[in-house]
Amino acid sequence: MVHRFVNDDLLRLEKLRIDIHAARGTAAVVDDVSLAVAAGRVTALVGESGCGKSMTALAVPRLLPAAACCVGGRIHFDGRDLRVMPEEELRRVRGRRIGMVFQEPMAALNPLMTIGRQVAEAIELHAGVRPREAARRAVQKLAEVALSDPQRVARQYPHQLSGGMRQRAMIAVALAGDPDLIIADEPTTALDATIQAQILELLCAVTRQRGRALLLITHDFGVVSAVADDVAVMYAGRIVERGPAAQVLARPRHPYTAALLRCVPRLRGPRVALPVIPGAPPAPFAWPGGCRYHPRCALASDDARCRHEQPTDVSVGADHVAACWKTENT
Repeated sequence: MVHRFVNDDLLRLEKLRIDIHAARGTAAVVDDVSLAVAAGRVTALVGESGCGKSMTALAVPRLLPAAACCVGGRIHFDGRDLRVMPEEELRRVRGRRIGMVFQEPMAALNPLMTIGRQVAEAIELHAGVRPREAARRAVQKLAEVALSDPQRVARQYPHQLSGGMRQRAMIAVALAGDPDLIIADEPTTALDATIQAQILELLCAVTRQRGRALLLITHDFGVVSAVADDVAVMYAGRIVERGPAAQVLARPRHPYTAALLRCVPRLRGPRVALPVIPGAPPAPFAWPGGCRYHPRCALASDDARCRHEQPTDVSVGADHVAACWKTENT
């Protein structure tokens, strides 16, 4: 089923804030995040581990862990705010209109159920068909994600599959309800380069062919360069730069984005040691004042604003913004 969207931005986050509660207190692990994901496009959310990418993704279908809570902002999905949607109605949105591809399929798939039954269960739930028809469609879904001999795979359990096959099975479960939005959280972690490329190609194909939207969570700018139409760069719980991927990659306007790109290995040119970003990302309970990147930024050493004032978004190109006081120097 193909839905009519209210506008091209199928998903739009506005000033999203997520707090996490621990024995030491409360911290905003996602702070004032705004992001748009358009139908028919691949939007990458990129940043170092622990920056808040996965929390942002899990907030959309309201699957945050118990210690985390969305305390501010809006999550617009096709014109509706998921933050205030009744739970019963939200259950009909999860799976049917929003599909999740989790980082570790062995943790997401049920080890006691066959792959075919897990896909069929999702089809029964979202398509309202009888078990026999759901089982037939499940084999079709497994074939759609390029699993060879899908009938055999349908009879197998997760532990009997390779890592790449499990990830394809996880994608089949996510696609079972024919969702409009796919959220993929580091879907190629621990896979070899060939399988990574196949999984990414598969996700992008099912996104663009059916006019779906894909929010791809990654820490790899190589992946962004290969598949993304749009990109948002996250650091310490905040979006520091976002825009069309081609623009951001060609001319990054935030020092953090530029530093990440310098760390990407190059296949051509002289063999040189890769640069590293000095220091380490701050912890959520110890966010620095001002720009959160300033303790690691060479451009911030002589500017009190960087140390004391949180920068606002500055337009640096068509649909391209950066939150930096020094955009003119990048």
